[in-house]
Amino acid sequence: MGFLLVYSGEFFSLWVPGQDTNLLYRLSFLTVAPLIIGASINPVYGLFTVTNRLKIPSIAVLIGSSLQTIIIIIVIKTTNLGIWSIPIVSGIQAILRNTVFTTVYGGLCLDQKWHTFFPALGRGVLGMIIVVCVGLIIKPFVNIDNWLMFFVVVAEIGVLSIIINMFIVFNHNDRCVIFSKVKIKIKNIWKRLY
Repeated sequence: MGFLLVYSGEFFSLWVPGQDTNLLYRLSFLTVAPLIIGASINPVYGLFTVTNRLKIPSIAVLIGSSLQTIIIIIVIKTTNLGIWSIPIVSGIQAILRNTVFTTVYGGLCLDQKWHTFFPALGRGVLGMIIVVCVGLIIKPFVNIDNWLMFFVVVAEIGVLSIIINMFIVFNHNDRCVIFSKVKIKIKNIWKRLY
């Protein structure tokens, strides 16, 4: 997602050449940006099922979606935003639902404090910001004009972002666990090859 926030113009130029890539870029940006928060707390959605507390989240989604539809209609009729009203209102609704409701109710479902999942949300957003920053730093130095170059840049940004995130987002214990698991995987692959 972080890569697409920076390089979706290049992506659309390659995927649908001749189309208005600026329009597609802006629309995709408005659609993808709220997913930064949604993806950061995605595991929390499973808590509602595991703890068998589905009624309140279902009602929250129903009310949120209904309000979203009503607000979109009002915005379309009262402003000149047109098609832009859909991703703007949908993004605001998704951000509010995921920060105000999902994280808070997830903590309460586990009989924890209401702010239990906010640190995880913050780490997820920080990790995505790092990916975006790495992409923005690399962007002036590359010219993506074919799919091969596109995937090379995706790989470069992915590797650099993982390395940086390992030392900024994860603490020492998390890094030790991750490094030991990677080491075991590499040993197993090495044994299979030789």
